[in-house]
Amino acid sequence: MQAAPRPLPALPDLVNVLSRHKGKMLIFFATTLALVYVALRVWPRSYVSEAKLFVRLGRESVGLDPTATTGETVDIFDSREHEINSVVGVLQSRVLVEQVVDQLGPEVILDGGIAGPADVKRASSTVSLGKLASSLKLTDSVPARDRAIVNLSRAIEIEYGRKSSVVTVRIEAPTPAMAQRLVHAFLAAFHQQHLNVNRTHGSYAFFDEQSKVVTADLDKALQELSQAKTRDGITSVEGQREVLQEEAKLIETGIITAQSDLAGSEARIVALQEELATLPETLTTATTTGFPNDSLHLMRERLYELQIQEQEAAAKLTPDHPNRRALERQVEASAPLVESEDPHLTQVTTAVHPIRQEVNSELELEKTRVAALHAKVDSLMALRSHLRDQLFALNQQAVEIELLESRVSLLKDKHLQYGEYREQARIDQQLETDRISNVNVFQPASLELKPVSPKPSIVLGLGLILATCGALGLALLCEHFDSSLKSADEIEELIASPVLITIPRASQFRAFVR
Repeated sequence: MQAAPRPLPALPDLVNVLSRHKGKMLIFFATTLALVYVALRVWPRSYVSEAKLFVRLGRESVGLDPTATTGETVDIFDSREHEINSVVGVLQSRVLVEQVVDQLGPEVILDGGIAGPADVKRASSTVSLGKLASSLKLTDSVPARDRAIVNLSRAIEIEYGRKSSVVTVRIEAPTPAMAQRLVHAFLAAFHQQHLNVNRTHGSYAFFDEQSKVVTADLDKALQELSQAKTRDGITSVEGQREVLQEEAKLIETGIITAQSDLAGSEARIVALQEELATLPETLTTATTTGFPNDSLHLMRERLYELQIQEQEAAAKLTPDHPNRRALERQVEASAPLVESEDPHLTQVTTAVHPIRQEVNSELELEKTRVAALHAKVDSLMALRSHLRDQLFALNQQAVEIELLESRVSLLKDKHLQYGEYREQARIDQQLETDRISNVNVFQPASLELKPVSPKPSIVLGLGLILATCGALGLALLCEHFDSSLKSADEIEELIASPVLITIPRASQFRAFVR
């Protein structure tokens, strides 16, 4: 009758358990360490070559590529991040790996055993499955070039910091020389590709042709503008317009002044005429008395004649006769006059009034001035009308001239712009010829003779841990499944009777006898 498997021993019994299975533990421990040692010996070595790139802020084409639109201000932090990301994007592109594979050949990559760290770890588990799937034609055959591209892509590691302008390129290969060669080829392909993506090919020829076309158009426009100005007698539309405007201002000022003077002269004439109406035409200069009145004598003689005729008519004619009545009326009218006459005469000397004469002269002068002012106003009005016609004609001509000047100005700007772009394209072309880039390799591909994998210290440490744990686990497992009776207590418990005597093992008995 066999006892059932016992549970694992308690901690105090663990020493006895380990002592009973120490042989198995030593064998497992030694075997495990031996396998780890063999694995380290046969494990394929991998070597890493590393290169460091320094990226300057601002691609060399930013200020030189005329087809690129750049702002006046650049955010330094954003530009640095974008620049680094752009460089890393080019480094991670498949086209660089393809160029390296095409340059070195797929056989070099595949025969050299190029594979990434993950591929090395799972190579042993996948190779048999891959061969089995290929033999059963479950998978399509992959060309050697594509397999080399995939293997090399996994072997390349790109590292960069967010606040750094340094980019690190690492490639893992089975030999140091192979790793260094791959990094050299990869950086050469990157440099060429970086120059290509930051250059606009054919820009110099394009801008040179455009500059010639604009120059010809500018010469033609200048000739047309010169002919138009010569035909119209204009050196400058704005200058001519300013001259006409100044003349118009002077004419308007002259008209206003002349009209003001005319109104003043007309008012002066009215005032002089009113003053002239109040002045007498003559002025008494002298009075002389005592001269005999010859006219009175003649009047008396005439009165005597009329009286004699009246008496004769009274003698001959009736009182109602018309002739008699007429003579009587003449006598009656003449008698008071003769009576009123002074027998002595006074001589009065008169002359033209001097103030009236002066006022009259001023009046004539004002009339002459008014006539002149009228003529001046009419002349200025005619000149203003003529000037307006000139301005109208100038405005009509200015449309054509200003269009020509605008075209000339636009063509001049284009000429300068295309000239600048052509020079930038020439410099950009020279930069490409000299292979100048803003990415500098300050650490070339290194030749590291120390392999990066496997790491003996790590592998041995893990092997030691695995051997120790495995040995302990093996002892506990053997103890758990061992159904033999190891002590008198187990026997008494099994048969329910006391044990009278125990016989030790032969090895223990020989040791006791000795």
